[in-house]
Amino acid sequence: MRLLSVLPIIIFSSLFTACDWFTPSHTIVFTHNTNGYLEDCGCSGHKNGGLHRRMAIFATASVADRDAIYLDGGDVLSTYYRFPLRDKYVAEIMMMLQYDAIGVGEQDLINGLGFYDRWMAPLPMTSANLTNLGKSARVVKRKGEQVAIISLIDPQLLDILPDSTRSQLIVADPSTILAAVLAELEKKEIRNVILLSHLGLFQDKQMAEQFPQLSLIISAHDQDVRDSLWVVNETPIVQNGPDGERVGVLEGKFIDGKFRMDHFNRILLDSTIYGDSLVWAKINKYYAETDSVQPDLKPELMGNVSVENCGSCHKAITDQWLTSGHAHAFETLKNAGMEKDSDCLTCHTTHYGDVNYFRNTQETSGWVNVHCQQCHEVHVDPTAKRCTVTRDRTAEKDCRTCHTPERSPAFDYKTYLLKAHG
Repeated sequence: MRLLSVLPIIIFSSLFTACDWFTPSHTIVFTHNTNGYLEDCGCSGHKNGGLHRRMAIFATASVADRDAIYLDGGDVLSTYYRFPLRDKYVAEIMMMLQYDAIGVGEQDLINGLGFYDRWMAPLPMTSANLTNLGKSARVVKRKGEQVAIISLIDPQLLDILPDSTRSQLIVADPSTILAAVLAELEKKEIRNVILLSHLGLFQDKQMAEQFPQLSLIISAHDQDVRDSLWVVNETPIVQNGPDGERVGVLEGKFIDGKFRMDHFNRILLDSTIYGDSLVWAKINKYYAETDSVQPDLKPELMGNVSVENCGSCHKAITDQWLTSGHAHAFETLKNAGMEKDSDCLTCHTTHYGDVNYFRNTQETSGWVNVHCQQCHEVHVDPTAKRCTVTRDRTAEKDCRTCHTPERSPAFDYKTYLLKAHG
């Protein structure tokens, strides 16, 4: 009888260890690569993404778990330094979304440290190897368990920043600083660690191999959408793709310092999702403000570099250009009601954001559409009555800044070059 009384206890103990019956389940909601988009672009029928839809999803029953962990991997702001007004509104909406931690991407510094301190620093930013920005780790407590969130960035990505910004950053080696932060967390007996990575997938896999203490890696920065879920050294690596088009939702348990995933879903923010009304109001306020900001900018003397000016010598090329999409680029924005969207204007006007070129339709209507100047950098010499060009032929990589796979899926360099020039 004595053996029989002990046996159930042994069986129960074994089942408890194997099944982890009393380990709480966690929901992790994550985003990244917002790239400064307030709403979807709409190019080529591309109508996914938008912060108004993100807020709506955050409020749904499947996501709005008060015990969920809300994370963003960074690159919240625009890829260009010319849109501080829009980036300010993006930062304000990110505050409304109430994240637990946001990693610092290189684009989040694109407007300089003054802008970062004013608009980004109030958010729960974290960066372990940008040692003078944010916290090296943020610790949240959910369902009785502590979870640390760390963010790392590849120092080479910072090369896109102006020297004036880059020189103010204190940058540490990612592996060295991660080892130090993990050691501190171990002293505090925090074993559940999520890495918000801005290192790229290849380095993410290396980190998972090198640091078994990592429970989960959210791989930001890379703009690709991959169907695969990677598991390296028992550490899952997940990502969402570009432009804030998806919200990732993970469900699982932290067991022995690893996130054991039960469910992984990417929610596509498409046109079937009706946006949150408060965020819509904020976006509309931005559009109302754009007209009042830029008209005060004054252009410098640029000379008479216009399509007509180029056409006086290059008539056949100009006639062909007039039949191209470049010649009607701004018209497509007006038809879609997006002619005030600064991100759209970047690719539908000539050098938007430069005070010498397109600023608004009232003062600089001559620079609507995509002109010769956009691709060839034409310079006029009034004394010699001639023009010179910086680029005789535009490289494919320059075209790809606007003709991305997402925005221009049918783009073929040789074919499109013929459309523009014949």
